[in-house]
Amino acid sequence: MQLKFQDKVSTSNCSKNYALSIGLSCLDGETGEDVVSVLLSDNSIRLFRLDTLKPFCVVGDSGNRGMITSTRFLRHSPAVLVSSDADGLVRCWDVRQPGKEATKLTSHNSCSLLCVDVDCQDRVVCAGSERVGEDAFVLFWDLRMQHYVGFYDESHSDNVSQVCFHPRKEDSLLSGGTDGLVNVYDISQESESDALLETWNFNYAVNGLGWTSHEHVFAVAYSDAVGVHSLQQEDDRMFEDLSRAEAPQMEYLINVHEHEQHLFLVGGTNSGKLAISALGHDSLESRHAYADGHEATIRCSAFDPAKRLLLTGDEQGTLALWTLKHAPP
Repeated sequence: MQLKFQDKVSTSNCSKNYALSIGLSCLDGETGEDVVSVLLSDNSIRLFRLDTLKPFCVVGDSGNRGMITSTRFLRHSPAVLVSSDADGLVRCWDVRQPGKEATKLTSHNSCSLLCVDVDCQDRVVCAGSERVGEDAFVLFWDLRMQHYVGFYDESHSDNVSQVCFHPRKEDSLLSGGTDGLVNVYDISQESESDALLETWNFNYAVNGLGWTSHEHVFAVAYSDAVGVHSLQQEDDRMFEDLSRAEAPQMEYLINVHEHEQHLFLVGGTNSGKLAISALGHDSLESRHAYADGHEATIRCSAFDPAKRLLLTGDEQGTLALWTLKHAPP
């Protein structure tokens, strides 16, 4: 697979705060107004216009009681941004009304939330928690009724660091934890034991999680490792020590994205150079490095496959926008 990006299209700065995560949404389907959300280390979420990377509003601030840990845009109501935070709340922000107080979703569990996602029908919100005593929770809310539904507490023995709904199947859910487990659920089932379809022992603390178009799942470790797991046959693939053995241009791994049914890795160097590697069946392919986008460690990325745009954010608060130049054959 040949995968190359042009040099950055534009950059923007977030007042020297770390960029922790990036989200993408289209606020207006008629005008095609695409926006970028950036979760910053000052506990705010800053919104930018994708075409120019110009900021236009901020939601949340350092006055929030708990640190915001994760964000997701709704799919069918893309002006609504859902966040999880360390005081155990899920908040729903209307980015068209940045001064409006967020709607708060609470639970009966007094635990810090580490991650959040919303199903493909904007019906269910799911969040993962830190471990409390011997338990770590996968929690659920009915988004339309705005009430707490319940939780799973038997599938993980440590922090639930990632949750991820299937992009097309509303009841299919993944959870990943620092216990090294990735679980696959059918949340339409009545009990947790019936809902748990499969457990994949990834063997690394999970920092990223996703579904592929081939009905595989992938997991990204806090250390430099990536795994791809087949739900239909035994065809697991592990890529380990990527910063040393597999990708000499990549000093650390940031994320994994998919384009035209191919996975690619986004990494970087401590000097701010962006590194891209296509993920083959058993090795990395077509490695490329790009300078002039960042001058600090890159912390996060997001990819829009339809527009072939990659966004990256670093520890100095700089955002860079890159375009895919050559699609895979």
